[in-house]
Amino acid sequence: PNAVLLVDGYNVSMVAWPDADIAEQRARLERLLDELAARTAGLTVELVFDGAAAQPVARTMRPGLTVRFTAADVEADDELLDLVGRFPNDRPVIVVSNDRRVRDGARARGANVLTSAQLMGVCGSR
Repeated sequence: PNAVLLVDGYNVSMVAWPDADIAEQRARLERLLDELAARTAGLTVELVFDGAAAQPVARTMRPGLTVRFTAADVEADDELLDLVGRFPNDRPVIVVSNDRRVRDGARARGANVLTSAQLMGVCGSR
């Protein structure tokens, strides 16, 4: 309850659907996380992608899921690590990424980490 799931968007989508084009990867991951947020009471999901010129900075899909695109000069990795620090210490934070810098930085900030494959296993989709 009350957990936050921070997802390294392209890191996860490129592992899950490497043969799909980038727009399809984003759409699939958004749908998957939207379903996860809907069936997991109290879970807040923040999906972060590296900046995309035609995308808004952030949009809420449904209560519980926010999709963010970083500014052109900001990496999703840095945004994810910044987001970890925005939540109080008593709120569980889970960061999903295969990127070593993100994983190590998230752990150093007190977050739990999952790999992209672990998230896909939880979501029951590949």
